[in-house]
Amino acid sequence: MDARRKGKASENIKPIRVAVVVPKYGLIGGAENFVFQLTERLASFEDITIDVFANKWRKGDALIRFHKIRTIPFPRFLEPLSFALGAYFQTGKFDLIHSHDRVFAMDIFTFHGIPHTIWVNDVQHRRFPRLVDFMIAWIERAGITRNRLKKILPVSSIAARALKRCYPSLETKIDIMPPGIAGDFFQAYDRPREREKIRQQYEVLPQETVLLFVGMNFEIKNLDLVLESLAVFFNRGGRNLKLMVVGKGNEKKYRKKAKTIGIEHLVRFCGPAQAVQPFYLAADLFIMPSFYDTFGMVVLEAMLAGLPPVISATVGAKDLVDDTCGFVLPDAACPELVANIFERLQEVHIRQALGRNAVKKANDYFWDALAQRMADNYRSVFLMKQQKREQMP
Repeated sequence: MDARRKGKASENIKPIRVAVVVPKYGLIGGAENFVFQLTERLASFEDITIDVFANKWRKGDALIRFHKIRTIPFPRFLEPLSFALGAYFQTGKFDLIHSHDRVFAMDIFTFHGIPHTIWVNDVQHRRFPRLVDFMIAWIERAGITRNRLKKILPVSSIAARALKRCYPSLETKIDIMPPGIAGDFFQAYDRPREREKIRQQYEVLPQETVLLFVGMNFEIKNLDLVLESLAVFFNRGGRNLKLMVVGKGNEKKYRKKAKTIGIEHLVRFCGPAQAVQPFYLAADLFIMPSFYDTFGMVVLEAMLAGLPPVISATVGAKDLVDDTCGFVLPDAACPELVANIFERLQEVHIRQALGRNAVKKANDYFWDALAQRMADNYRSVFLMKQQKREQMP
């Protein structure tokens, strides 16, 4: 089938009817934005129609029909079960089911996380799993091991390795497909103006280097290491480096820590932002040393802004980062090592060279190209199902 965009529909094309399943569509969050950006573009293909099945959503401009999946939020274990059951009973008449969450029946599964048992045991280190953990793991295994599932699309090599470890027999179905970014992500923003406005608002001098941290969970994103590294840098005599913390977390705890280690004057807590673009344009470096992150959309956004990223090896976006554009920290990186990187990146020519290469790398991950790739997946899986039906007696 041709990958033509929707305009005047061709009489020779019978569209593939795709049900996209996701708990939240178009709301705040990396996975939610991934689904929104990709699905809005997929709906523009002439040979594809999209229906979204979600509990909550924000409509975009695309021609998409929305269907409510009602969930039972309490007790907690009933929420994933009610969502999975709702998806099962509401999507049965579609040609393809593309799920972004754990459900019982799907043809394509974009896996934004890792197998739940690995998450509970290796990341949360929970000695006694909760009832909700058993429920999520059961739903996951029930859906992922069904013969119906043809493609599993983890968002990074980290997620792919975890899948292969938990489900080794499904390795041939696994194909990494990372998130993307809109080519016009910064188009509406003027860098000099935004840079001046944000720096004035947060009392940062024009000549000072700004290190940017963006995250919704300060503990998991390891803001502790960022603050400790900044303290080492400052105690060595380093100057002209300010940290901007954008996002939602336990601000009181980290303000207290910054004060305790003597760098309160170097840290700006900016809170969550409706539009994060001005902060990228006001910054010079980006840091995300998360304990675990299956991808990290903010890394790609920072790279498109020309910020050299400093990330941990447990961030899935490390697939995009090498020494030509940024730094991937080794396991158990210490504040002294990170402070060394801060010192190196005080050199403007080094920072700018890395930033230029970061932009080039980010240009390979525009959403339009990824939507084309996903549309090809839809077509190949749909053809596979047609051929299987024709072979049936």
